[in-house]
Amino acid sequence: MVLLVYISLRAREADSIIAALVIGLLLDLLNQIPTETSQHVVVLGPHALASLVAFRAIQGLRGLMFRQSVITLASLTLVAALLIHMAVLLLLSIRASYDSLMLGPIGADLV
Repeated sequence: MVLLVYISLRAREADSIIAALVIGLLLDLLNQIPTETSQHVVVLGPHALASLVAFRAIQGLRGLMFRQSVITLASLTLVAALLIHMAVLLLLSIRASYDSLMLGPIGADLV
């Protein structure tokens, strides 16, 4: 998350979009989701799309913040993490409505 925020604050927009997609895809590859058949699957896409949402939010806030401040990096990292996790939960709950993914008790309580 910190890398995504740092790149979004400092790099050009086109480079930041590519970095957000790559970071999101790497997060997708690391995240295994259990299914009803006791298998674990990798779902590509939710973290990548959520990283783009967080990137757009950071781009909107970038002009209002001091880019060199550590407090800016920390606060925007918190905002980005919240946005990414909320968007991933939304996308996975939509996917679980028609597929055999199990979100677990925390995901089921939030939906």
